[in-house]
Amino acid sequence: MRVVLLGTAAGGGFPRWSCACALCAAARDGKLPSRTQECAAITGNGRDWWLLNASPDIRTQLTVTPALWPGARPRDTWLRGVLLTDAEADHVGGLAALRGATGLKVYATPPVHAVLAPVRAGLDRYAPWEWADSLADGGFVLAGGLVVTAHPLAAKVPAYVPARTAADAPWVTAYRVEDLVTGRVLLYAPRVGAWSPALENLCASADCVLLDGTHFDASAPEAAARAGAGRAATGHLPVSGPDGSLAGLARHPGRRRIYTNLGDTNPCWTPTHRPARGSPPSRWKSCRTGPSSWSRRTRSVERGEDGAWHALRGGGDAPDTAVPVRPAPRTNLGDPTPGPGANPPGRTASAPVPPVAAAAPRRAGRGPCR
Repeated sequence: MRVVLLGTAAGGGFPRWSCACALCAAARDGKLPSRTQECAAITGNGRDWWLLNASPDIRTQLTVTPALWPGARPRDTWLRGVLLTDAEADHVGGLAALRGATGLKVYATPPVHAVLAPVRAGLDRYAPWEWADSLADGGFVLAGGLVVTAHPLAAKVPAYVPARTAADAPWVTAYRVEDLVTGRVLLYAPRVGAWSPALENLCASADCVLLDGTHFDASAPEAAARAGAGRAATGHLPVSGPDGSLAGLARHPGRRRIYTNLGDTNPCWTPTHRPARGSPPSRWKSCRTGPSSWSRRTRSVERGEDGAWHALRGGGDAPDTAVPVRPAPRTNLGDPTPGPGANPPGRTASAPVPPVAAAAPRRAGRGPCR
């Protein structure tokens, strides 16, 4: 199983266009790298790729990720579909950019399908898609050898949905993805409102956990303004604090724990940030932006043109990666326009990725749009 974090910033990206906080200002000045909005891609065989959410930045994210470039024929794509965790604008806004792609399958819960009905009707006019229930009994199998089950986590209704809409419906889910070949399990939960027994059990059965890291603590401007008793009114559980996600992750030391969906005021963007004293011991990562991926078979990090990965901080301009907790092998980043025999961007010298079947060879020095 390979996972590519295409973006790890919360809605609006980093820096947020309307924010003048110190972190966003530093990013605009080039002191901190930028991030695109949260989205990921996953594959079990290197050929069939599935998106985990579809951010408004999806075009840029796909363009700078070589593994997701088009195939040999016009309008050819390795994408097979999208798995939506919720109906938030920053997770469904990229569906429109995928219009016209044939044969895509979109998984979501019934309330998410219902609220997207007008969007679905419009997209199907370009090319019919299949819209499937992610809560189907027994889960579902994705092309590429991945078994997925959706687990409801919260009933947080998106702000744009009318108030009369049922608030107790399964609006937010997490995905448990199991590789049929290796038996390894990924937990993808970019939106967590509270640490529940269900989430505890999911973390216990996972090898890698991608978790909501929007707010570092409940005093974050957005969280403090709308915080509720015992949980975040914004639908995001803070990282720190006695009831925060870091305390929950500390109970699962054998897992790779990676934060995604970081808010623009989260201090984890800064290179020097560390959890405050008194926080539970827990090794975790927030990954830098770059077309890279975490391989469960090779346990390596593959990086693109924009450089190395970093712990506890952000980086780069477009897609992000899940990285192992252990140090990654050294990587030959290659020349941006590799010639014959050179390691192409995003490929490790120690653990090369098998070539994609039926993919046409690319000419040296040519990108996907030339």
